[in-house]
Amino acid sequence: MNTQRESWRVLHEARESGSDQNPQAKAGLPDGQACTTRAPWRFALLVLASGIAAFCAGSRAMPRVSNEPLRLNASMAGSSLASVPIAGAYPQFATGLGVRIYDGTNTMLVDPCKGQTKLYASINQTANTQLVTGTASKKIYVCSIHVVVAAATNVALVEGTGSVCGTGTAGMGGFGGATAATGWNFAANGGIAFGNGDSSLGAEGTSGDNLCLLNSGSGQVSGGISYVVQ
Repeated sequence: MNTQRESWRVLHEARESGSDQNPQAKAGLPDGQACTTRAPWRFALLVLASGIAAFCAGSRAMPRVSNEPLRLNASMAGSSLASVPIAGAYPQFATGLGVRIYDGTNTMLVDPCKGQTKLYASINQTANTQLVTGTASKKIYVCSIHVVVAAATNVALVEGTGSVCGTGTAGMGGFGGATAATGWNFAANGGIAFGNGDSSLGAEGTSGDNLCLLNSGSGQVSGGISYVVQ
């Protein structure tokens, strides 16, 4: 502001100086010649003062730039949310956790095979075999399975406790009965490839149960499963 007032003062004095004096008479020059000697510097001074005034006016109009982080405030359903700084590192969600989306009334459950970390078990047997040991208070969900048999064989995926699911044996939900005879019936060199791992194909009915594969013959049974525990 002081710079602007000083500029206008200089401009005013220059104008007053030009109006009180007869430049042609004082310099002893003929009419018109003084304009070529004194007018240029006065014009330059006028341009300089005008430029300074315009710059000062523009500086006042410019918004103040702050280094403070931007903060957003919002309210939802009558409850105010805390200010959220838009600066620094952002928190990240842990992976491999079950996800539940809630809209205030309904809860949408994400398929376990999408929300949990997948695990894998190989199938390599000629007799009934336990594939996965159960986890207390949790169930096993099969996301995919592929099986091939060397000789004609019945194969069933079952759950239960004890040795090779021998206690409380039950057909795993979505996979048939509780015995090999009530499972898949494969011809020699037959088999199945079921599921792509994107969603669950079946699940145990009882938490903590083991997962077993039963086969009716003594021929080679090979393959594998992907599964999650939740």
